[in-house]
Amino acid sequence: MGIGEALADPLALAPIGNARSDRNGASTLRGDELALDLLNDFETLAGALPALVATGSWLDAFLVAAGIQQIVEDHEHDPYSLSLVRKRMRRLRIAGTAAGIATTMAGRAIAITRRRPGAFDVSGFELESAALAVRLAEVVVDAGAAGDDLQRDALALAAAARHAPKSLRRAIVRIPSCFRSFDVRPEDIATLVHDFASQFPDRRRPIAALGVRTSGNYLAPLAAAFLAREGFSDVRTVTLRPGQLVPGRAEATLRQIAHERGLVAVFDDPPNTGGSLREIAAELRRIGVAERSVVVCVPLFEDRLPEALALARLSAVTLPWPRWSIHDRFESEAVRATLARLWGDRGVAVIAVRRDDAPASKHQRRHARALYRVAVRGRDGDGERLVYAKGAGLGYFGEHALAVARRLRDRVPESYGIADGVLFREWLPPERLAANRLTTDELARGVAQYVAARGRVLAVAEDKAERLFGRGTAWRRAAEQLARAHGVAAPLALPAAARVVKRLLRVERPCIVDGTMDATRWFLSAPGRRDLAKVTVDHRAFASRELYCYDPVFDLAGAAASLPECADALRREYAHQDGAAVGEERWLLYSLVHLGATMRDRPDSLQQTRRQMSAALERYLARTIFADTKAPTSGPICAIDVDGVLETGELGFAALPPPGAFALRALARHGYRIVIVTGRSLEEVRTRCASYPLAGGVAEYGAVIVDGRGAATSIASFEAQRAMQDLRDQIATLPEVRLDPAYAAGIRAYRLADGRRLGLADDTIMALGLPSAAAAIRGRSQTDFVPAGVDKASGVRACAAALGVDADQPLAFAIGDSASDLPMLRLAKHAYVPLNARSLASGRMRIAPARYVAGFIRAVETELGHRVGSCEHCAPPVLSDDARLLLGALAPQGLDRVGKMRATIALLIAAARL
Repeated sequence: MGIGEALADPLALAPIGNARSDRNGASTLRGDELALDLLNDFETLAGALPALVATGSWLDAFLVAAGIQQIVEDHEHDPYSLSLVRKRMRRLRIAGTAAGIATTMAGRAIAITRRRPGAFDVSGFELESAALAVRLAEVVVDAGAAGDDLQRDALALAAAARHAPKSLRRAIVRIPSCFRSFDVRPEDIATLVHDFASQFPDRRRPIAALGVRTSGNYLAPLAAAFLAREGFSDVRTVTLRPGQLVPGRAEATLRQIAHERGLVAVFDDPPNTGGSLREIAAELRRIGVAERSVVVCVPLFEDRLPEALALARLSAVTLPWPRWSIHDRFESEAVRATLARLWGDRGVAVIAVRRDDAPASKHQRRHARALYRVAVRGRDGDGERLVYAKGAGLGYFGEHALAVARRLRDRVPESYGIADGVLFREWLPPERLAANRLTTDELARGVAQYVAARGRVLAVAEDKAERLFGRGTAWRRAAEQLARAHGVAAPLALPAAARVVKRLLRVERPCIVDGTMDATRWFLSAPGRRDLAKVTVDHRAFASRELYCYDPVFDLAGAAASLPECADALRREYAHQDGAAVGEERWLLYSLVHLGATMRDRPDSLQQTRRQMSAALERYLARTIFADTKAPTSGPICAIDVDGVLETGELGFAALPPPGAFALRALARHGYRIVIVTGRSLEEVRTRCASYPLAGGVAEYGAVIVDGRGAATSIASFEAQRAMQDLRDQIATLPEVRLDPAYAAGIRAYRLADGRRLGLADDTIMALGLPSAAAAIRGRSQTDFVPAGVDKASGVRACAAALGVDADQPLAFAIGDSASDLPMLRLAKHAYVPLNARSLASGRMRIAPARYVAGFIRAVETELGHRVGSCEHCAPPVLSDDARLLLGALAPQGLDRVGKMRATIALLIAAARL
């Protein structure tokens, strides 16, 4: 019996109590609450456990008990996130030894205060819950081991849990990747233990089954049960979290194992880089466990351990992907039997099952999946169905997929059921992919309808992400993004930024979000219809990447990140469906969070994603700071370099800081026609012209100009353009050299070394034999090629001529910070360089008395004769409270140390007032 059946049965619940009760004692726990919202807290899990034990739902009972144990151990061992404090202290360059001593002493002091008379005995509860988890694991391993006392102990645990402190009762479980995001099963632990026993056959040798939390809380009890079944007589369970303080009891157990010359079998998720296991190995060495006594026991997606872990000289027992037991459930005969059972009450007989080829995936660390052609016989005659099978997770973690699909019904493919952790559903063929069949408005309407409907049918009572301090949430990712603006003070600014972000992203109507909204997930619901069906509706909300959120707008922004051409239509349609407009700050923050996740998940798309993040901030500035300002159609022209002058990269992408935006606005308000001049691509200049009050732009080092409407004109001759194309074709053949496809008239080439972008080597450039019609501009992270005779000055002249200005003296003033800016600076009546580029100054050039963007602001103030915003023409616009909060958090970019310090203090004060 699954958790949904167990909890839905009122007769099962009535005699043993519920997770929550109203004043009359009636249950308020829905039948599938645990499976629907997987971020269950201690109180909910403890209350649900007796029902699961009473109904014999042993697997789910074990998963719940292991979750309770995980919450208790994290609460007991690191109650105030002291490990997080230690990391922050190290980021603030406080010595690691001092950080360790300080946090360890704090942990000991907290433990002493907890032992005061009358206090809840967390340590005692930890022992009891650990023992119950081990006993339930034994039942999962051998169903005959169940006893009547399990029900009594489960009831006693639930009763004791009611007296726990509020901080523990409200603590939320960490979801184990092994049983939720991957297809690890108890049978796989049995195989690992069997292989371990073959390598280390002495059954009298003491064994510590050490689980690496979070998954270790689930794996260690199962491993201990299987070790006992293999005949090991002395097995003890321990769990540790990498980077967390090691509790005294666990340390004592491990020291005793080392003293008795036992073995420590370390169980964890399939390693990616192996970093967590290396940390655990280092902690074991500190405790006194010799390397020869440590055995890493892990399943693998690859054929061998990650190289960094293999070099750690630890013994290992591994289970490569082809040996995982999940594959048995994808055999055609097993699928035939499962479908026959699932379709039995529908009058459909399964005649034959043939495995087909599903589209290949680029990601290896994911659930197993397969496509089947199923011959059936039913009331309507014989036929064939395409059935898609995908691993969903173990126990109630897997039942989440079915709980979501049942509520969404017609908006998702038909789900046939779930069996042994595998979900079976209707297959939607690629020819029904909506992005290839619908207009932008139709696609936006369908997506917005889905998001709005999901918000209604998957509504929950609380945004639990607000409780998750120090864990991966959308609000935390957004706060980390804002904190980057504060440079070395980022660790200090992060708590204040988090407070601001939680205010800006407060969720009025929380729901279970989707989290996977890219263009490849949307299909026509049926041939010839225009409404949408969505696939992958249950995977990312509670996935191992930990990006928790309960705001439906998070999904809408995720769709816009993948379908940028639909962004405005999505917001408009959602406002029509939901009845409430999406605020600009909420939209920007969620957009940055999604794009930041893309950068982490797909490093191959780094440059394009950074440009999308820049464009998202540009649009926000257009709708706030620049909302009341248009580019003048007449007046003096000023030319401004972009990188390092107008914009900074401190956020991880090119961004115009709010102080710089106010300065740019002041120029436009005082009648200056602004032209940006940059080596960036044509498309990047176009997006800035669409958002900033610009008269035009010069892109790709002068090779192409853009007017204020975005129309582009190449200024290179036809012969030069042909030579550039030939050069582009030649560079494209070079091994390990990549071309940036965004460049139209010029060429940007680079190579990757250890994940970093680098320019081309000198010998590579020499080997190209550059034609006379092309010139190379060397940079640290790229090498640019432009038509010969083209530079920023020629681009400025062409742009000025297009604006009707004399090309001989086109500029009132200009500012730049590199050698490529010098030709442009010589065209200006007043030329500036920021303080960081003072070595470039010569002749009549002026040095702005500040660095980077602050230097640009000082140059503008010198030209205007007053501080930015201090006159009636350039006075700041009227902004909402939310806009002021967000712009204040972003303000320190590009400022000097004093400016950053002031901005950080202002953020701390603003956050304290919320």
